[in-house]
Amino acid sequence: MNVLSVAGSDPSGGSGAQGDVMTLASLGCRGLTAVTAVTSQDTSGFAGAEPVSPKMLGAQLDSLLADFDVAAVKVGMLLTAAAARIVGRRIAEYGGPVVVDPVVRSTTGGVLLRRSALPEFRRSVVPAATVITPNEQELLAVSGRPGMWEGARALAGMGARCVVVTGVAGPGTVSDVVFEGGKSYRLGGPAMGDGRIRGSGCAHSAALAAYLGEGRGIGEAARAARRFARRAIRSASRAGAGIPVAGRGAPRPPEGGRRGLALLEAVRELARTDGIGRHIPECQTNFAFARPGAKSVKDVLGLDGRIVRCGPRREGAAVAGRVRYGGSRHVAAAVLEAGRRFPQIRSGANMRYDEDVVRVMEGAGMSVARYDRAAEPRRVREEEGASVPWGVREALAGLAAPCDAVCHAGAHGKEAMVVVFGRDPPDVLEKIRRVAAAAGRR
Repeated sequence: MNVLSVAGSDPSGGSGAQGDVMTLASLGCRGLTAVTAVTSQDTSGFAGAEPVSPKMLGAQLDSLLADFDVAAVKVGMLLTAAAARIVGRRIAEYGGPVVVDPVVRSTTGGVLLRRSALPEFRRSVVPAATVITPNEQELLAVSGRPGMWEGARALAGMGARCVVVTGVAGPGTVSDVVFEGGKSYRLGGPAMGDGRIRGSGCAHSAALAAYLGEGRGIGEAARAARRFARRAIRSASRAGAGIPVAGRGAPRPPEGGRRGLALLEAVRELARTDGIGRHIPECQTNFAFARPGAKSVKDVLGLDGRIVRCGPRREGAAVAGRVRYGGSRHVAAAVLEAGRRFPQIRSGANMRYDEDVVRVMEGAGMSVARYDRAAEPRRVREEEGASVPWGVREALAGLAAPCDAVCHAGAHGKEAMVVVFGRDPPDVLEKIRRVAAAAGRR
């Protein structure tokens, strides 16, 4: 999953674009960066900043948004009114989730948003924010209104969909206060010491963008981002001679150990397959891998998101979500049922149904079993989660050996589908790639 950070360059790596890339990598995302300004700073002080030219900033944004399927955008340091105007226009046209971290000053005292840029920031950037994440000082600077409630209402009035005021101190506590849709709630927890930490705000907003990019709702994403930021603060270290820097952690491994890594690699390779977007159904694609002796979908690894179509003409694909046990329901249920009939089947992925593709499979020597979704008994339709196992049982009944795929031509309100099976994710990947390559030559 690609997440774009629009931020200043911090040569010390403690914050800004470099810090965002580390945060995003630790969450399993590819971090893209559009640099707004070059700074001279370290853990002890801030020596200065120079803006990137408006032409170059616009060129960065245009090239990245044209080339990549961007799941979310995080906006940090802008410095100038020109940058605010350019970034505001691009993110307003973008259409996906946008997290705006309205950084005004660095932890070491440097100016990150000039006072002269505030009017343009309010006009262009705030209205494009899915979530804006000021601390109390930033809230006052951007809104111009004293008081948290008044400031949050002012930002909402400018067009921000949700306001998350971070680091609100109480007796022994530090909270994030979320304002959304005229309502508010507090995400609280114990205070974590009195010292300043570089990069904790950047870590919070970048993580929030990643979680929104996964398709989580604002409330769930805000809670997860807060947990990430608190871990970053707890793991802060003195990377240099000055203020401790927030930790980001190593890239998060998938669940399932070696099985999870095997599935994740196959998922990524599938998304990189030329023209694979043509074979992804409307419901998108999942990829599953069952542990030995799996009894339920909780024993099957899958994406908690999907492999989704993207790019020019929607012929490419991108991975949205993480590999975890229970991450897939329908493909996992198909793998479980096939494995009950043929224990050597432990992995599978779904493809868009197309008679030409089925003929390609059969022409390549692959065996395809079919069932009629329209013949599904009423009792099966009315039982939650029963349709997929019933269909796979119907297709496999009477077979003496495992098949390579099961398909159905759809029914009223039910999308036609192919599920490709194999002994493990590389086996399934190889079959799908063979089919995609042969179909592309037709």
